[in-house]
Amino acid sequence: MIGIVPVKLSERLPGKHLLKLGGTTVLESIIGRIGAVMEVVVYSKISVPVPYLQDSSSNIMELVSDLSEKYGAFMLVGGDMPFFTVSDVKKMLDNFHGRAVVPRHHDGRIEPLFAIYNILSKKAPTFREEMNCDRRVNKVQRNIDSVPMGSGELTPDKPPKKDGGRWSKTFGIHEEGTVGEAGTSDALAWRGCQSGKLKPEDSLTGMIARMNPVYIDASEFSQYAFFNINTEADYREALEILKDMDETGEMK
Repeated sequence: MIGIVPVKLSERLPGKHLLKLGGTTVLESIIGRIGAVMEVVVYSKISVPVPYLQDSSSNIMELVSDLSEKYGAFMLVGGDMPFFTVSDVKKMLDNFHGRAVVPRHHDGRIEPLFAIYNILSKKAPTFREEMNCDRRVNKVQRNIDSVPMGSGELTPDKPPKKDGGRWSKTFGIHEEGTVGEAGTSDALAWRGCQSGKLKPEDSLTGMIARMNPVYIDASEFSQYAFFNINTEADYREALEILKDMDETGEMK
């Protein structure tokens, strides 16, 4: 698993990632806690005094889509959330068994900027989505006898005939034109069809829902795990919170 920290210019609080919390910056604190458990890579749209890769995406959804193609599975952590603990990160990993993982509050809100994304968690596509994928992949599947018997050439407007059998379990398509969600082979095949890349949605919440994630009760995490710094008032509150924490983020 790899930890990804996205950084961008803040309009409400410019330079917030480099604000000091104790003897370190917000960004350095985040990197340190993730780094205690896994490798960390910062993707930034601005210059920061830590090693980073340039983020050339248009928005966070596009970045996540690109990351899914590059890494498959990764943990995304907001660059302005300095108070999660090492134990919080370990809890996320302990709950990762192949499906995406995200904390969810009792009111239904989720934490998409403290979540594990995984391309293999994608919900299965519809028949038409399958047919609209890369023709090269369809050709490979035909070569392994995936096309229903008697269906003729496979095109988006010509689905398998009900009396012509089914596709092989490589895709697991049922006669009504849907795909079973449970099979790993289904997910792998769809990953190949999509070149291992999540489709950007209108929000991270939408992308997570697409992955059929495991939800963890947000109350199981540390008290300030999801606190983020967006304004000067947030920063002043953070300085007060810091007085009751040790260097790992645990409450004294």
